[in-house]
Amino acid sequence: MGCAVFMGAGASKPLGYPLTSEILPAIRDELKNKTTLFGGSPSERQATEDLKRLLNLLLPGFHDESLKLPLVTDILSLIDHSLTAGGMLIPGKTSTDLVNLRRLLERAILNVIESGEDYTDREQPVLDAFCKWLSTGRIDGIISTNYDIAIERELFKPYGTHQGVSRDFDFGIRWRDPNYSRLYQPPADPRFKFYKLHGSLNWLRCECCEHVYINTYGEIGVLAYEEASEANLCDCGHAPLSTVLVAPRSSGMFATRTCWQFGSMRWNCCGPPTNGSSSDTRSPRKISPFARCSSGRPTLAAARIVPESPSCKREKTKERVQPISCSSPNATTARTDWMAFSAWRA
Repeated sequence: MGCAVFMGAGASKPLGYPLTSEILPAIRDELKNKTTLFGGSPSERQATEDLKRLLNLLLPGFHDESLKLPLVTDILSLIDHSLTAGGMLIPGKTSTDLVNLRRLLERAILNVIESGEDYTDREQPVLDAFCKWLSTGRIDGIISTNYDIAIERELFKPYGTHQGVSRDFDFGIRWRDPNYSRLYQPPADPRFKFYKLHGSLNWLRCECCEHVYINTYGEIGVLAYEEASEANLCDCGHAPLSTVLVAPRSSGMFATRTCWQFGSMRWNCCGPPTNGSSSDTRSPRKISPFARCSSGRPTLAAARIVPESPSCKREKTKERVQPISCSSPNATTARTDWMAFSAWRA
């Protein structure tokens, strides 16, 4: 039976990246301490002022440091839901204002995450050991909800080119080379199955043809906020390309389809060997995966997908999650709960 690694925000924290709960407070601090968040031009200064104004309207008291802020992903989900449902999230503001708020918030998130990229020589050996462990062939898949690219950037280094990466990496989607617009299909026999459920800083998407561009050399999200040019032009002629920062609630369709491939896997929390070698004699600590309801019968899955119904119940223990019992499997809506744990343990 195979094993998959699930990486939440805690996996990137040792490398200097913020936890999800730290992103919105960091944005608040930067808005308070800097005259401009995005640059010195008049349009960028205006964008900073627009972000301040809209966040204060959405979250009254946003600038009060004594108040605990919600998760930034919850804010993105709230905006997405309001846009989908056609609701008025901010009185007196239109859907255009909400789209602008989401775009500005995405840009601020990119700034915060990129500024957290400060891991030193002390953390590099840990990252090297972890990536070496992932490369041993013992891992069937890697699932990440992180926007940063700390892990995959290390895994990409031996390949040197986008084409080299395309032969060994399955991202769950077909993707284009940002340099030459080559279209790559998921390989038939990949060495790595690397699924980023919430998007990534090195992804851009065309809102016209829906193609995704993946840069295996580094982040390219900032190109989405520049004037239309060859650098952010899609092969179909549309520009500029957009960032791919998916809110958890709106990632259900892609996440569900991807995670179904891990239906028979167990989770392995053993982590990389502490001595830096590729072998590990410790017995891995098993954690039961979430179960999903399928015609009333619990089935193993990497994610827990259950119909939203009062009759759905979940029983938790300290070490495992029991199978879900649901008496109404034909409900049309579903809720996705993700299991997050650190990729390595102390």
